[in-house]
Amino acid sequence: TDTGHAAGDYIAEQFAAAGLQPAGDNGTYFQGFPLYSVQLDRVPQVTITSPDGVVHDDYELYSDYTPLVFRYAGAGAAAGEIIWVNQCHSDDFAQINVVDKIVLCQPEFSFQATRAALEHGAAALLLLLDPANPMDRGLPFQEPWVPDELVLPTLRITTEMANDLLRGSGRTATDLSLISTPFVTGGSLNLEVNIASVCGLATCEGRNI
Repeated sequence: TDTGHAAGDYIAEQFAAAGLQPAGDNGTYFQGFPLYSVQLDRVPQVTITSPDGVVHDDYELYSDYTPLVFRYAGAGAAAGEIIWVNQCHSDDFAQINVVDKIVLCQPEFSFQATRAALEHGAAALLLLLDPANPMDRGLPFQEPWVPDELVLPTLRITTEMANDLLRGSGRTATDLSLISTPFVTGGSLNLEVNIASVCGLATCEGRNI
């Protein structure tokens, strides 16, 4: 950031005034390094069709849902039926086929859930937030670890959004905490998440002093 660079420049000036010899890049006090930071290219497209056939497409970014772009989660498009998979543990996935399906679960750790869902062939992942925790922007966006064709589109969603995808099934989001056995919800999702580098076509660069 501009303020971060200004602080670095000030420290470098103090080093010079104290007579310290620079040992950084090109005779400076700084050592540059690449940064792999990404941001949303546009607002994601999110459409849920409830089991009762009602279409919901008026969700607000950072209010109803937050994209997860980190490690195995990132950009992509997916469409399919939604399956509840409890906490997204290996034992949960062993009970149901999720290939090309949209997985919904409430895990303890998001990154473990994304890896497990990816390994079991899911098309996308919905992570149900704890109602006691307010919606936020989640983890900082970072370039995923895996190739683009393997990245799993992932959203963190609110209880209200989960209720929409269950409406007409006879179940609510509150009921899910009591249901450990995976099941097909009867709802479906159409999702598209697009990301781009913060620095456009250029490589972002940070610096140490």
